[in-house]
Amino acid sequence: MQKFEFPHFPGPIVVTTNCLIEPLNSYKNRIFTLNDVGWPGAVHMNIYNPYDVMKIVQVAKECKGYSVDECKKHKEADKVLTVGFGHDAILAHAGTVSFNFSICIKLCRSLG
Repeated sequence: MQKFEFPHFPGPIVVTTNCLIEPLNSYKNRIFTLNDVGWPGAVHMNIYNPYDVMKIVQVAKECKGYSVDECKKHKEADKVLTVGFGHDAILAHAGTVSFNFSICIKLCRSLG
């Protein structure tokens, strides 16, 4: 799935589980890893370090992202893609994860 979905995703990709396969050249500069996951050449980060989070924010700013029309098209089609086997665990803590990430973003803005 990664080799089909990741090249078309217009933003940074954070891999949090050990299911990462060798990244293709088309997206390897947008791969970030956490925890026990890693790949030679991929940026490994600590989510609690604002400087590491800033790297993701910088890549996100450099990427084109989805256009408003693309977002509307996906929303109207009710398209949702949930991947990975740990998504239930993450979604159970979505409020906490979202809150912690917004704190990191605020720190990033204050740092630079």
